[in-house]
Amino acid sequence: MIPVELFPRHPETGDFTPAPNENKRSPFFKIDFNGFSGAFLLSAVFHLVLVFLLSVTTVIQLPSLPPPPLTERMTENDLALLSTALEELTREKNFKEKLAQAVATLKEDKLPELPEQFTLFQKNISDREKIEIFKKLLEAYFASLDSGHIGSLTDMSASRTAFSSENNFQIKTGDQVFLQPSASQEGQVELYLLEADTSQELEAFQKADHLRYTPRVIGPGQIIKLNVSGHYAEVPAEYYYRQSPFAEILARGAYLFSIVRGFPKLGLEKTSSEALKRPQPPQLFPQGEFQVIYYGEAKIPRPQPETSPKDDRPPLDLRPQEWNKKLDSLMNEPEEVQFVLFEKDYLQKYNWNDLALAEFTRTFINSNLNGVFLIEDPFARAFDSLEELFYKKPIFERMAALIANNRPSPVRDELMFCLASSLDLERRVINNLENAYSQAKEVCLKKYPLPHVHYSLSKAYVLKKIYEELTAELKRLQFNSFDEVEKKYLEKELGIYQNLTERGGQTRGRALYALGLTYWEEGQADLAIKTWQQGEGKDCPGHLASLLKIIKEKPLTTVYTYIDSELNYQTARNTKYLYRRQLQFHKWSRRKN
Repeated sequence: MIPVELFPRHPETGDFTPAPNENKRSPFFKIDFNGFSGAFLLSAVFHLVLVFLLSVTTVIQLPSLPPPPLTERMTENDLALLSTALEELTREKNFKEKLAQAVATLKEDKLPELPEQFTLFQKNISDREKIEIFKKLLEAYFASLDSGHIGSLTDMSASRTAFSSENNFQIKTGDQVFLQPSASQEGQVELYLLEADTSQELEAFQKADHLRYTPRVIGPGQIIKLNVSGHYAEVPAEYYYRQSPFAEILARGAYLFSIVRGFPKLGLEKTSSEALKRPQPPQLFPQGEFQVIYYGEAKIPRPQPETSPKDDRPPLDLRPQEWNKKLDSLMNEPEEVQFVLFEKDYLQKYNWNDLALAEFTRTFINSNLNGVFLIEDPFARAFDSLEELFYKKPIFERMAALIANNRPSPVRDELMFCLASSLDLERRVINNLENAYSQAKEVCLKKYPLPHVHYSLSKAYVLKKIYEELTAELKRLQFNSFDEVEKKYLEKELGIYQNLTERGGQTRGRALYALGLTYWEEGQADLAIKTWQQGEGKDCPGHLASLLKIIKEKPLTTVYTYIDSELNYQTARNTKYLYRRQLQFHKWSRRKN
């Protein structure tokens, strides 16, 4: 199989690039950025629990509060169910002393303010399921009292240790609940529900997959030779035999996609994609081969004086000679942990207008968060890209929150380029799901494994279920075809790039390059060339300059062929670097659950 970059990085420039081109009720019980009904923020859970603890052990009349301004607030029924869960847990576990201990933590806190900490998200889930989930969370809270992790309301709000030993659990209904710290809301946790029947079906497919040989130990550099559609390919053993979080991916399902979860709110003006006069595809359209595309050049952007807000933090004090050592040390952690550490050590400490910090941020994204996955056929391509999105989604969400909470700056520009690429990735993952659905459904029906894909039965089931759920969600949102979905994604991507063209300097040139590539990928060659020609001048990135030279010097009859060759050349140079880096630091082994 051919190693292909998720977000290609040029080995000389180091720039970050876009992604390659490629029912029963909804099984989600989640807390998202706006809240939930039937699921709730973990830090807020502790507050609400204590309100009920007081109501059980003492007689307290809370002053009446005005109704919350949002319709997605927690309902009285949810509060009653939490009270029922507390009563049942007290009878089952004999928690009277723990109740008194919990009450003691509330002596100095203002109870009337507690309801304002809850925002709700309506989901179709039974009362019994809610009660069972509440009981599990309450039990974990009482365990935190025993461990001494939580001593006051403030401590509880900031605590992330209460569930550190158990990030998923099963309730009496057989449903599995997964906990995920929110990427955008400090101290909050998202909950996802995987229904019992889906979990049982997945378990059956996994048992069948486990009948196939899997080595206990995979040596460094070990290669697997595969026969794929009549030709042979070589892939790293640690990639081929990697373990995948099938249940977690299924639990998040359609909520992996911004089209369902909600696009990042960046305050950008709505951008129309009408200029893209793409051929009309059929309903639920098939797409062509997965392609690698490249944009930009990794020179330091030059912010315009009027767009450089004051930032009192110091400039980056890390010398460029030390960057590689720091980035290599981060590579020993999973990507999400890497970004948490990078934000803590650099983005929170240093000035976002500092050009060196912007370049270091770009290098970090390109070298550490960028990815390569191996693809050959629509099935492998679909699952690999879906899995990559699953691992990267928390990082993209955190970037979106940082962008929304910070004014324009060189560092913010780098995060916006990455966010635009993430939307491009989501769009292509949806295309890949559609392409692989028929085969995935057939594999599930006949239960025959694919010889060139390890754990292929489980992967087929995940692809089938997520595609069906995504299709149902898109219909609920009144999308008539995937073409409309793609236009929506393109609108958001173009909005980011067009916003970046207003920044001036190298940032403008890189954004024009990205815009032109988007048009080129969509078959609008003339519009792409016209866009690239706007980037001429002293701030023209080197790779855009290479394209402009072709446009000026080559005959019109051959210019498109030369541009294609140039783009392919640029991306081909990136793949080997990233491939070697991910093998060197055992990226796929680090993801082992």
